Amino acid sequence: MSETLKDKKILKTAAKMFDKYKLCDHCFGRVFAKVQTGLTNKKRGEILRSYLKKDNQVKTENCWLCEGLMEEMPHFANLILDVLKTYEFDTFLVGSKIDEEILEKEKDLFNRVESEFYESIKNEINRETGKPL
Repeated sequence: MSETLKDKKILKTAAKMFDKYKLCDHCFGRVFAKVQTGLTNKKRGEILRSYLKKDNQVKTENCWLCEGLMEEMPHFANLILDVLKTYEFDTFLVGSKIDEEILEKEKDLFNRVESEFYESIKNEINRETGKPL
């Protein structure tokens, strides 16, 4: 059986995590990134928050984990676009280097909540920055 965001196990993990960490929807949803395809991590976070009946959304700049980094992706894409104007290419791959403090926090979070569905912040930033490019 494929898990959904409404599964009791998912909701129990999400509730435990929601009460302990102040996470933006991107970071909250990323813990369950492999649950239900076709959604962004931000959308997963929004859906989970609504299922848990938690109206107190954490603004991205106040997120314990990313500290606003997730809102910077359009800026990153624009910087890359400016550089790419001088190159000719058919395909490319976006890569990023994430601050060690954020990676350590993420490792701590994933270890504490024991979710088997998570995606790293680095993967999300690479993908979401690459989409508009």
